[in-house]
Amino acid sequence: MASSPPDGPSSSGSCNEIVLIEDTNHTSSFSNTTQIDEPPNTTTTTTINRSHSVAEALSKLIKADLNSIATASKRITKYGHKIKLVCERFKNLEEARGSADEYRELKKMVKKLKKQISSSRHKDEPDESDAALHLRSNDLANINGANASKNEAIEQRLDFEQFETRYYGLEEELRLCLLCFSVFPENVEINKRVMIYWWIGEGFAPPLYRRGSRKTPEQFANEFFDKLIELGFIEPVCKYPRLGVNICKMNPFVRSMVIEFAKRTNFFNFDDESNAEEYYYSHSLRACLKRGGLTKIQDLGTLHALFNVDETILAFKPEWFSKMKNVKVLYLGRWQTSPTHHIEVEDITAMKKRNANVLDGLENVTQLQFLSLQGISRVTELPRSISKLKNLTILDIRACHNLQVIPNQIRWLKNLTHLDMSECYLLDLMPKGLASLSKLEVLSGFVVGDSRGSCTLDDLWKLPKLRKLSVHTGVNSFPSDTDLRALNKFKALTKLTIAWGRGSLNTAAEQGTAATKKLDLKIALSRKFAFKRAYVSNAELPSGLIKLDLQCFPRMITPSWLRPLTLKNLKKLYIRGGKFSDLGQFQELDNEEKDKWEEVKELRLKYLNDLEMDWSELQTLFPNLNYLEKIKCPKLTDFPPDGIIDTHDLFFSPPA
Repeated sequence: MASSPPDGPSSSGSCNEIVLIEDTNHTSSFSNTTQIDEPPNTTTTTTINRSHSVAEALSKLIKADLNSIATASKRITKYGHKIKLVCERFKNLEEARGSADEYRELKKMVKKLKKQISSSRHKDEPDESDAALHLRSNDLANINGANASKNEAIEQRLDFEQFETRYYGLEEELRLCLLCFSVFPENVEINKRVMIYWWIGEGFAPPLYRRGSRKTPEQFANEFFDKLIELGFIEPVCKYPRLGVNICKMNPFVRSMVIEFAKRTNFFNFDDESNAEEYYYSHSLRACLKRGGLTKIQDLGTLHALFNVDETILAFKPEWFSKMKNVKVLYLGRWQTSPTHHIEVEDITAMKKRNANVLDGLENVTQLQFLSLQGISRVTELPRSISKLKNLTILDIRACHNLQVIPNQIRWLKNLTHLDMSECYLLDLMPKGLASLSKLEVLSGFVVGDSRGSCTLDDLWKLPKLRKLSVHTGVNSFPSDTDLRALNKFKALTKLTIAWGRGSLNTAAEQGTAATKKLDLKIALSRKFAFKRAYVSNAELPSGLIKLDLQCFPRMITPSWLRPLTLKNLKKLYIRGGKFSDLGQFQELDNEEKDKWEEVKELRLKYLNDLEMDWSELQTLFPNLNYLEKIKCPKLTDFPPDGIIDTHDLFFSPPA
């Protein structure tokens, strides 16, 4: 007897229920410090005094819906035989307690049938929502010309009721995540990373009913983000969403509705123009900074989150931090997508005289889980007392351009899973304490240099969960065989970025002299020999990499570690800047066949002045490519114009 699937459908209910009911929202016992209001009582009687125009408008909308249902019923009849077959198969599986594989196969059949029925609907009738909008614009607006303002109010009410239904259809955690968008001004672009870290910090992800799941909180948060896009609450800011969405925005109408529900739940305080305002004393657990500073926040002890909306000058006092006993999210840095947005701490001259740190007192925020100082100037070092933030899971110090010191006491942040130090260009010494962060999953901005006493890649072997790593180096020979062997110890690593900065071109022979030009010519003429020799090395990158991003590579010859033979799982390859002259098209292997990037679906080539390749060579090397981004690579011949190219839609072929 086959075992029952863990999440198989219920054995109760008729086949009709299977056809008509597509999904059921999960309920949970989720509770949070934010009170989520419940939908109004649906059993209340219809208001007797509703105006005739409203009744007429609703009558027309109901009529349109009934007509749509009738048409759908006729359409379903066409597929009656197929529906009957899948229903019978489902019934048989229920009686026989079918296996998970059998249910999966039936799920595919049902999905295919739904797609056929949906396609038929698009051919036979307009979309129901389009029909409703058409009625609303043509009928409601013309019910009575003398009552235009009244009709507009009716339309707004109907829109609100429709949004209200969608809002209460969300799971509770997803409602909380959506309400976070209420703090942002209208028509701004918002970075996905900001929202995901915020949701993790406040405990919205993972949801309570899924605690203990093998998924990471970041995976849950990513699913929440994608779901909000899928349902239309937020919009992606990109031409090709299938490549991934990193920036989003919110429609003004949706924003106004979200703010309305945020007001109901005291999620934030809002002024008369529905903009989030500084926190005064109220029932809200969240506050924002808006050019008023912390002086306008009356009760720091009740806060769970403090978000910097547009404060540019931060004035810190230790006694303020000491009152933040319950704060979980402290977002003081830059959330704006523009790197030119400036934030700085107040004049620190007086602090230097008394040997004080701008972050003194931060150790009192003991419940803190997410701290962002991104893009804040004049923060020169993190205080040693940061070691007392035992609950901290995400530390974002990205683009703190004056930051020079990260104390070794960081080793005591045992719960840290995300550390972003990227774009901190004055950092040259990595504390050895990084090797003690055994829960670390994401490490960005790790510096590989020649500073004595600095933490090395080989020191990080105790980080078994590290899955995303970005490295900045000024070492010309990086990665050496020693570095490659160290990288191979990260068995969970799937995403790797390497950026070579100033100092990586450190030999006199590479300074543009005549000797350099002669050497480059000699290298170009001996590429085939160089490739054969390069392949002798056994040192290689981790085979589990899915994404590899190389920036400003300092040498012309493709390195031996960049080859399809060892990176068989690679799906995304990004190469930006540097001296690459080829991508391996000149290599000759023992079997006389070129090694191909069979699994790479996405390739990005940017600002590569020396890269030479024609379109046919690219097609040979990357036979299964879906997307190509090409920007300012003048020696790529017969290629389509610059931009992102969907190769499935490309009717371009090289000249015969």
